[in-house]
Amino acid sequence: MTSNEVERFEDFLWESFSEGVGIKELRISDEEKEYIKVKYPGISIRLIPGNEYLDKKTWFEVAL
Repeated sequence: MTSNEVERFEDFLWESFSEGVGIKELRISDEEKEYIKVKYPGISIRLIPGNEYLDKKTWFEVAL
């Protein structure tokens, strides 16, 4: 991801969890999923089956 994409994705993550909710369903790409796994190694990411779209983004349950 480019630095602009990383910045936008970080903003998206911050907004997604800003209300204090520890688990969210997020539609993210494989590249974004790998970024989360590296940047936040303690985070849990679980695939929600059957939800891949043409833009290659898939629904995942992401838990802090």
